[in-house]
Amino acid sequence: MRLKRIETVRLITMFLIVWAHTQFFNGIKADLPSAPAVGELVVVMIARYSIPFFFIVSGYFLGGKIVDDPSQAHAIAWKYSKKLLLLFVFWSAVYALENPETFMRLLTKDPVTLIFEGTRIHLWFLVSLALAIWSFALWPLDRKGNSFVVFALALNVLGLLGGSYLPTPVGIHLDFNTRNAIFFSALYFGMGAWIHAKKPSVSPALAWGIYLFGQAMFCLEVYLLYVNWSALPIRHDYLVGSIPFGVGIFLVALTSKRETKLDTALEPYSKYVLGIYVAHLLVLDLWKPLGVYFPVMVWFFVMPVLVFGSTLLGVILLSKTPLRRFVM
Repeated sequence: MRLKRIETVRLITMFLIVWAHTQFFNGIKADLPSAPAVGELVVVMIARYSIPFFFIVSGYFLGGKIVDDPSQAHAIAWKYSKKLLLLFVFWSAVYALENPETFMRLLTKDPVTLIFEGTRIHLWFLVSLALAIWSFALWPLDRKGNSFVVFALALNVLGLLGGSYLPTPVGIHLDFNTRNAIFFSALYFGMGAWIHAKKPSVSPALAWGIYLFGQAMFCLEVYLLYVNWSALPIRHDYLVGSIPFGVGIFLVALTSKRETKLDTALEPYSKYVLGIYVAHLLVLDLWKPLGVYFPVMVWFFVMPVLVFGSTLLGVILLSKTPLRRFVM
């Protein structure tokens, strides 16, 4: 079952990820004093709910299927994770052809990163989601209860101590990028499945309150980590505030009953979100050289639109060919 508002938010969220990645991967040459500040505003204050949101959506719909039909848990997990693995292998090959030096360096010096991230860093999401799906499908206890969420919360704490909170006195050196694997994805996937199973009564006002509280909490953590331990704001994938941040925006979408003209216009394109995600850095690389012809602050707004729009068009065209399986 597709819910138009959730599908609309998925598409808008994908646009914010594209915008954020124009910052991360040097699509924007921030040579004006205001450019870094604006870029970090987009990434830290607006876009950081995005990946938790996508994991929660997957948990709500896919984890919900497992909750509703536990006898088919393994079949459901295999069907979807097989698709994720296919995308991971195909796009890792594409990015390896684009930059063979990076592929060879990872293969010879950092094979663990190659396994969990592929040949371009954003592909980590595919592996992390597949692992979250299987961890939930193989969970031996009652999936409708709280046990999986408690287990995943413990992983989340460990991931934070080995991730963003590593520079603090409570940090733990794990010699592994905790953004990968299931340190975080399991919790958000599990919370999505929990919401599906429990169907908590949440008003739109409360949903907005949870979202705004999460955003404020996330930004406060970013500030404290920067002031006390010089942790760069733009580098935090997850913090404690990510939980209400991601859950809040999902509940906002879930509890919004009134469909708008925007939902009607955008919802049909949400089916291309996964394709946009895996392909957009390739398109970003193609557009990047044009940045020298624009003032920085103009390019800041123009480039994300160009990357998103052209990637969407490319994915739509590929979806009508035998390559459809690699973008949808």
